[in-house]
Amino acid sequence: MLVGGGGYTIRNVSRCWTYETSVAVDTEIANELPYNDYFEYFGPDFKLHIEKSNMTNQNTQDYLEKTMTRLFENLRELPYAPSVQMQPIPPDSIYVPDKALLEDHSNPDVRNPSAIYDRAVEHEGEYYDGSKEGVKDAQSYKRRAGSPLVAAEDKKPKTEDDAGAPPI
Repeated sequence: MLVGGGGYTIRNVSRCWTYETSVAVDTEIANELPYNDYFEYFGPDFKLHIEKSNMTNQNTQDYLEKTMTRLFENLRELPYAPSVQMQPIPPDSIYVPDKALLEDHSNPDVRNPSAIYDRAVEHEGEYYDGSKEGVKDAQSYKRRAGSPLVAAEDKKPKTEDDAGAPPI
């Protein structure tokens, strides 16, 4: 585990973590840094190590020892984390390797079991309707302007007897 010490400034935080990472992986890094996506973080001189400043170190040896003692006392007071033996996780009882492949090879005349669809979780921000019949996304399913509230099929009589019968 690598723990940062804090007290970083914007000018040296990227340098500190780069140096600490190089120490952790036991790799020497040159002071001249190659150009990369994070190169601008190493400005203004774009070197790994910063030049020493004329600021004096005001940390006394006594102060550092007291800080270390207090740190170790605080760590001793922390509750320990119990270790757990690693075990393999058993696969699910219903394993579908590729849902798209399963749907492609399934019989188009037979409805797929709902367990297949229950495995997939759609984000509520999706703007398309689901593949289950009758399930519409509330955000995208809107009645067109001017369309009647009742569908035309619902108004048609179901049988010929219903067509001639007076309404009840």
